[in-house]
Amino acid sequence: MEIVMANIIDEIKSLKDLAQRQSNQRQYEIAATTLRDAIDVLEAALTRRESHADRAHRASAPVDTEENRIAVELADLYGLLGGASRKYGALMQAIAAYDQGFRYESNPRYGIVNTYNALNRLVTRILMCPSSLSDPDALRSVNELEFVDVPRTVNELRTELKQEVDGVRSNDFWAAGDLAFTCALNGDDQGALDALQRFESCSPPPLASAYSAYIYWIGSVAELDTPRKEALNKVKALFDNSLSKRNCG
Repeated sequence: MEIVMANIIDEIKSLKDLAQRQSNQRQYEIAATTLRDAIDVLEAALTRRESHADRAHRASAPVDTEENRIAVELADLYGLLGGASRKYGALMQAIAAYDQGFRYESNPRYGIVNTYNALNRLVTRILMCPSSLSDPDALRSVNELEFVDVPRTVNELRTELKQEVDGVRSNDFWAAGDLAFTCALNGDDQGALDALQRFESCSPPPLASAYSAYIYWIGSVAELDTPRKEALNKVKALFDNSLSKRNCG
């Protein structure tokens, strides 16, 4: 079984690398297809595992290393699929992918410590419907998607991230960056500034690509007509200035 799983993981790595090359060439729809192929492979592997054990027993049994590895990979793949879909403007498909990634990411059985899908499922909903950032019911009529009260969920995510940045993810620049973003979405200027300082103080320091990612996506939401426009532009400027100092240093 270990050899079979190793072969599957190698196949997934190859597909992820291929999707990355396709994305770098702006072939986002093709990259999305490649990522779906990888997801199909892993979800089939997960189904096979479930078919070899009693589901009622497995629900209460501790997750094993192999199952956890599959869940981690699936959360990542769905996040990548959401990103590729968002880049070619398929926002509904992107949200659906992030939602599915979030189901793996937030399942306590797997213990995944990551908020990539949690944040992006909200950001993409805001990009699709800017009023959802302030109106809890703005997306209630969108039957194709799981309903989410965006203002409440953004606030809950900020609280979760604050706890993680103060605890298990104290030196994780992605956690600190996500916290800065959610603080801005909540209009919490001081919280965003504190989070950015945590972001900058991580060791090893954040990648330049991490700065660029936050600058781009915070800027994308800041362009929308929302009550958080000013707060988002402030945080974007902070990331811009921090990146400039980093490059000069």
